Amino acid sequence: MVILGPALAAGWRLSRPGQHGSASFGVADGLISAAIVEGEKTIWSGSMTIVHLAMLATIPPLLLWLVWLASNSRTNNAGVKRLKNQATSRGLNASPPGIGIIDTTSTSTSKRLEREES
Repeated sequence: MVILGPALAAGWRLSRPGQHGSASFGVADGLISAAIVEGEKTIWSGSMTIVHLAMLATIPPLLLWLVWLASNSRTNNAGVKRLKNQATSRGLNASPPGIGIIDTTSTSTSKRLEREES
């Protein structure tokens, strides 16, 4: 905006009633140029390369995104993530043993046979 501030002011002045002048814009050989002329006097002119314009248009939003990415710490949503993880882990736990399951950890075969027969 610092570079375009005088151009915007000159364009606004030129657009007022009773003012006479012209504004021109051109692209040639990879160079973008513009000029504002009031009467016979050039009140603003500027130019830049297309690569510079592309960098000017893409780098500031990229830097803002990187700042946002760095400032959006993982701890901002830690409470929500913890609750989600707890709900997920509850679903993954095994259910308690049912009635039809026989405990075979006993070494005594007679107790095991009694359980199987009942």
